[in-house]
Amino acid sequence: MPVQFPLVFSTLCQRLALGTYMMSLIAVYFLGVEFNLSAIALAALVVFCAGLLASLVHLGRPNRIMNSFANPQSHLTQEGILSPFVALFLFLQALDGWLIALNSALLVLVQVLAFLFSIAFIYSTGLVYQLFARPAWKSKMVGVNFFLSSLAIGSIGAYAWGALSGLDNVTSLLYLSAVTQILIILGQLYYSAYVRRLGYGVAINVLSGEFKMPYLGWVITGVVLPLALIAYAALSGGSGSIALALLLSALLGLVFWRMFFFLAGKHIKFFPQYESDLKTIF
Repeated sequence: MPVQFPLVFSTLCQRLALGTYMMSLIAVYFLGVEFNLSAIALAALVVFCAGLLASLVHLGRPNRIMNSFANPQSHLTQEGILSPFVALFLFLQALDGWLIALNSALLVLVQVLAFLFSIAFIYSTGLVYQLFARPAWKSKMVGVNFFLSSLAIGSIGAYAWGALSGLDNVTSLLYLSAVTQILIILGQLYYSAYVRRLGYGVAINVLSGEFKMPYLGWVITGVVLPLALIAYAALSGGSGSIALALLLSALLGLVFWRMFFFLAGKHIKFFPQYESDLKTIF
């Protein structure tokens, strides 16, 4: 499949926005980081809505948009149903302390609902791209990696927010970023091995042809640079500039990986011509 750049941008925005909010919420309640969650929720809401607009741009005509959400059992429809709830609870969190003052119990309820709907939205969005008609997208690792990448970019986003805001106790978020980044790298390496074993004429050599540029781009910006910057920040004490460089590198890594993912999504060859095409899809 050709690279669908509106969807690359859309999924990038969704994972950055919701991942950063979720990991910031975890940091406040479990790591003792004093984030302004209302400000983070406002930023997340803006970025999330930008991603939704990019999805609508991809769908194009109004009738195509309506047809895309016609099946209530499809993950795309579930994504469409969940998105207003995500936006609503982020909006309520963003208003707290500025235009309204939520009591502690109501604020916790809003935060829990925003967290749960964010998880549900990310899960549904990941499953949108798990299609049996495209062997490279058949694996359950498609959804798993989408979720892991949300945690990874969210951890880095929360760390960058804290470092750029001058907060002192964000080292724990740096370590969390290291763990989640390693997890998504392992997941993506597993997926890389998976697509090399595909049959039906759609096996992929990640370092050849149209796949080489985005895959090497991911290796550099999604593996080498993030791990190097995390290690440097841990050894040097970190700074806002290092955190920003880490965030930009991780975002670029997600872009390159998504480009590779779209290119890998080829249809089954129904009339195999080679012995390798007859291999079972695992």
